[in-house]
Amino acid sequence: MAAPEPELDAVVISQERVETPIDAIVNEDQTSLAKQVVSNSESIETLEKLLIGFHTETSNQLQAIMAKLDVESTTLPQPNNLTPAPMMKVDSSADAWRAAASILQDQMNDKSTSDEEQLKVLKSNTEELQRTLMEAEDKVQKLQSEKNKYQHEKELLEQKLREGKQHPHNLPIEFPSNETVIHNLLISQIEFYFSDHHLKRDKPLMQKLTEDPVGFIPFLEVTKFPKVRTLGQDQEVVTRAVLESKYLETRMAIDGRTVELVGRSAFNPPKSQEFPFRRTVFIYGIPPDKNDGWIRQQFDCFGMIQKVKFDSGPHSGPRNVGARLLRKDTHRVTRLRLGNKDHTEFQFMKGTPNHMVEYMCHECKRLKQAKDGYYSRQTNGESMPPYGQEQHIFCIQCSAKKAEQNLKWYNDQAPHVGRRIPGREGREQMESMLGIDTSERNDVNSFLTCLVVYESQRQASKCVYVRSRLGIEGCFATHFHNYTRHKKEMAQGIGIEESPAEQEVTHKLIESRGKNRRGMARVSSPLGPPAMQRWRSAPIAPERFSRSFN
Repeated sequence: MAAPEPELDAVVISQERVETPIDAIVNEDQTSLAKQVVSNSESIETLEKLLIGFHTETSNQLQAIMAKLDVESTTLPQPNNLTPAPMMKVDSSADAWRAAASILQDQMNDKSTSDEEQLKVLKSNTEELQRTLMEAEDKVQKLQSEKNKYQHEKELLEQKLREGKQHPHNLPIEFPSNETVIHNLLISQIEFYFSDHHLKRDKPLMQKLTEDPVGFIPFLEVTKFPKVRTLGQDQEVVTRAVLESKYLETRMAIDGRTVELVGRSAFNPPKSQEFPFRRTVFIYGIPPDKNDGWIRQQFDCFGMIQKVKFDSGPHSGPRNVGARLLRKDTHRVTRLRLGNKDHTEFQFMKGTPNHMVEYMCHECKRLKQAKDGYYSRQTNGESMPPYGQEQHIFCIQCSAKKAEQNLKWYNDQAPHVGRRIPGREGREQMESMLGIDTSERNDVNSFLTCLVVYESQRQASKCVYVRSRLGIEGCFATHFHNYTRHKKEMAQGIGIEESPAEQEVTHKLIESRGKNRRGMARVSSPLGPPAMQRWRSAPIAPERFSRSFN
């Protein structure tokens, strides 16, 4: 049986090998072997270096451990060869671990000690830098204060030159420093305290200036002035301001260095305010035939009247302010009438013709003095009924409250009456029943005005409370500050419709809220009819009052 023939590729390869020269193959194998030998030599050297280093480190650690254990160690051979050094066996492993832990602790202590030393050095350096910085800041602050001082003196000299018209006009004027501003402000403020305008309002200071020595007070009193204390300056600055004043005089102490007294020479105490702001009342709408006596008779029930001054004529400021106020309040209560079937009118009265000193107000149930005035119905020419007979008597405060309620009810019901009855007949009838005056009084020749000064602010407030709600023969009253406000607005050309809201609560009426079953505004005030009692006439309800016009 014949052998199988080899494949073609194997034959070709065997033929190529036969044909390749033997020398080339040998050279190639030698080169690769040489490279492998060199690589192995480098690896061996690297391993030797690592082993030597490990041997050295281990030997050092073992020596330290032996020293801790007080064990005598043999001298280890130098790591020149690869033979490992003989190691001594220690019977107690616990002692070896303690020794190793002790070594590590010593290393950590050494490291922490070095860190603490570095931290101390850093802290000392930081403190030194801070001290140096503080010293530098102190020097800068001192230099800045000296600069401000010289600048302040320079500005004061320039200010004196400008006042003496010796300052060159071509030099620019810079904004003064803070010290100069405070200096000038102190001078002006202290001079203001000694002015007549302030002394009229500062009675304690006025009293001190009238004592001996007249016109002078101690310098310490000047430093205690409120505005002077607000500026927060020391006595040296205040002393300099007082000495620089043109209108104040100073008296030095015995040493000749400090100021002892400050004041005004030839001092004459100013007169008190002619019309104190809080005790003065402005009365307008006075009938032209009335005089000073009538004003005192009708208005002294509120308190002691100290002064009355009428306006100077129809073209004066007070008369124009009065016309402005009358135009503003187009609906005014001039007569007090109750909401009963007869709409009884009550009149203002004073005095005790039947020798009754006191009476009880039918509204507030309080005893009142008859001399303080009241509102009552005229009875057979007497202002009050005989003792024991019941009658409606109202104090002036309760009367003003009822007048305010009448005006409020009128403002709520007048639009509905105008829809039921055409024209002004129904409205005029309602105005007559409630004592409402809606007539225009724009002519400054048809009324007078005056200023009334009371003894106290409480008396003036009481007068305004009553006479701003319920007029007496067509004249009304308001506070003095309201009068001055309107006067300023007129000077500025501000109209009534542009004026701000009234600041007097006594002149405001609270609007009613809600509606009743018929869709009309609900009357929330107690004016409507009072509670039924046997001795009273039957009151008329608001709905019945509106039906009477149908």
